[in-house]
Amino acid sequence: MKKTQSLPIKEIYLSFMAILLLFAFNACESDDEIIKAISPEGLRYSQMAGAFQGEAFQSSAPVVSSSTKPVFEIMDGLYDSSYNALVLETFEINDSTGVISLQADNDLLAGKYGLDIKVSNDTGETLFKNVFQLDIEAYELSKLIFSPSEFTATVGKSFASTVPSISGSRPVSFKLVDAPEGFNIDNETGVISLEVGNPVPAGVYSLSVEATNVTGTVSFKDIVTIELGAPSVQILFDDGWDAEVIGSTIMGNFKSVSVIGSVAWQIGNVADKHGDETPGAFFKTDKKENSSWLVSNQIDLVGAENCELDISAYTRYAMEGRYEFNVYVTTNANAVAGDQSWVALNIVDIFEIGKDHIAKDQIVDISVYDNQTIKLALEHKSFALPTDPEGFDIKGTTHVNRAVITGLK
Repeated sequence: MKKTQSLPIKEIYLSFMAILLLFAFNACESDDEIIKAISPEGLRYSQMAGAFQGEAFQSSAPVVSSSTKPVFEIMDGLYDSSYNALVLETFEINDSTGVISLQADNDLLAGKYGLDIKVSNDTGETLFKNVFQLDIEAYELSKLIFSPSEFTATVGKSFASTVPSISGSRPVSFKLVDAPEGFNIDNETGVISLEVGNPVPAGVYSLSVEATNVTGTVSFKDIVTIELGAPSVQILFDDGWDAEVIGSTIMGNFKSVSVIGSVAWQIGNVADKHGDETPGAFFKTDKKENSSWLVSNQIDLVGAENCELDISAYTRYAMEGRYEFNVYVTTNANAVAGDQSWVALNIVDIFEIGKDHIAKDQIVDISVYDNQTIKLALEHKSFALPTDPEGFDIKGTTHVNRAVITGLK
């Protein structure tokens, strides 16, 4: 009789362990599938102590149940139980951590706020309504600051201060306290102003301001000083030639532009009315026809009265009937040399007054341009007559010692 052969005990044990391991692996895989199937739930933020209006704020990180990394997003915001677009625009959330924050100087008013927050993961998303709540408290006004705190203005002219800063809950309204007639304040911005023709006489004025918000009214005594002076003659535009090098074609506060011909203006030694030479504008023709301009940048005459052009010029070797020196003004900011927007000023012909080769001063009234922005141009123009033969030499130089605009401000 044959003996029945049995499996060794060791092999039986190993087979049994393999079956157990396979079962455990399948169980874990099943658990993973269950975990993956869980959408975000249980979002909650710890109770906040509150925040002050206009100040920065940051919450702690929330707690949420999520099988994979959650993503946070603010979906809507409430102010005193009503949905409000400003709330949604102002509150910020870190999409990875869920931390909620407010920037300093935000525009949220005091009151109760709530946020609807959506949390997403690989499985799905959950909307948590009004899950974050915050009380923003009002606080008293302080630190009203004008920068600068001292201003100068002109009697009878318009004036406006800078917008002041103030600490405290918004909105804030402003009021002047016992200010002389003529001073005004914008009750929303706090800007202090004077209108043209105001009756306030020359002097130094220290003004007090009251500011009011929901917490009450605070008075700021002598918070800003305004010194009013009589109008004085001021230089509103200078040619800038003194700062340039003799022989340079960089023409100070003008730019040389050739309309006809190719010769440019340059800095030269130009005699003043006393015969003393100083740096000025000089043009020497190439004996051909030329229309060469000096064109300024924009000149601000806003707030100025009784504006005048002080110009001093002469010519040498100019040929009668074949030479002009013209001075133009335009209010067109985009004007270019030679276009139709320039208006010729009425000046005395320097061909007649400059024959002794010394600059003659002219004061030209340009008050028609008071309170405007203008551009100034000078033109050397030399040309042939119809009767001149071809190739006729056209002589003539222009020398301008000074071109300055003044006005009362």
